[in-house]
Amino acid sequence: PTPRFTDVPEINLPITPSNVAALKELESMALTGLAEMGWSDDGEIFAIAGENGFQAWDVKLSSPFLILEGAEYRNQFSLHPGNHIVAILVGNNHLDQHLEIWDIDTGEALTAPSVDQTGCCFYPLWSPKGDTLALAMVNTNIGLYELATGEMSYLQTDHDNRFREVAWSPDGSKLVTASQDTTMKIWDYASRKIIRTIQGHDILTTISWSPDGRFIAYGNME
Repeated sequence: PTPRFTDVPEINLPITPSNVAALKELESMALTGLAEMGWSDDGEIFAIAGENGFQAWDVKLSSPFLILEGAEYRNQFSLHPGNHIVAILVGNNHLDQHLEIWDIDTGEALTAPSVDQTGCCFYPLWSPKGDTLALAMVNTNIGLYELATGEMSYLQTDHDNRFREVAWSPDGSKLVTASQDTTMKIWDYASRKIIRTIQGHDILTTISWSPDGRFIAYGNME
């Protein structure tokens, strides 16, 4: 679909992480059922996804850069750490989902990887340097898309069940996956080899690496 640059209700206050009043004005953006939101690393872009679409906003001008309409754009997205680029899952269920990559500043759809797997993926996440996009595949593999070359490769995780989330270490040298099989696996990105398997206590639902790389926090269904 073609991005839509449109007139929407103006937000009078600039959107900043500390500006709660302005954030409340997001209700006027005509997105319902907000599912995800996030800031670009430079703080210039605020993006939201909901039941009827995706929007990326200029926080200084309080105006939209990019609007993608339709329920198929309600899924997870990842903002590039160095550029105003967003990778977003498109589709109403995992069997018909695909990945799109957009330049937020220009509204241009960029070349996106063709995911050669049954179904698609979850939780796209750019590496800290922005050179690689990691995807949690439906078939328990990790999809790895290299932005510079456009190449897509896959890492077999050996999880016994679908994994719920993938996270990069702060230096981009490692990946960790959290699975419904109750385990976490830590991978060395360069060698694509497993470093350690950690047994959890229940289905793992979320993971987060500490900024210094020393700790991994996880949540489960327990």
